[in-house]
Amino acid sequence: MSKSFGSYQDEIYGGGLRGIVPAYPMTYDGWEAGARAALPRRCGPM
Repeated sequence: MSKSFGSYQDEIYGGGLRGIVPAYPMTYDGWEAGARAALPRRCGPM
């Protein structure tokens, strides 16, 4: 049986209980900072 997409959240939560943090940011501020670094300025107002 394949995992559902919703189980991804459980993996993040379970990892956090063991002290493992996600490789990618899980906050709005982190996503925005990553987008600013990765996208060209002309992609939209920031």
